[in-house]
Amino acid sequence: MTAGAFFAFLAVLAVSFEMTVTAAVLGAAAFWLIGHGGYSCNPDFNVSQLGVVTRWTPVKNLTFSAEVMWFHLDQKFTGAAVLGAAAPKPTTLYEFKDQDTVSFNVRAQRNF
Repeated sequence: MTAGAFFAFLAVLAVSFEMTVTAAVLGAAAFWLIGHGGYSCNPDFNVSQLGVVTRWTPVKNLTFSAEVMWFHLDQKFTGAAVLGAAAPKPTTLYEFKDQDTVSFNVRAQRNF
């Protein structure tokens, strides 16, 4: 008994704050900002994920799977700022920019 399956998935999320919430976020973030290198503060962001997973069942109750997923953070801050120390990161100039990451997961599952 050999069975296999292939699936693709996609997720998209957008978060947009009204001006009152934005002002509150900026007030709370001011505690961590020591200096600035010129930045614009906008806490809105978008998140998207795209992935594929394949599963193979060579015998009953045993499945091997492999998954690849791409994650993208589209944040609306721009520029750079000096942020206060928060373990394990030091006080230094950090750039605000979009971020991407890719993950690869492998799993073997046996059901009893």
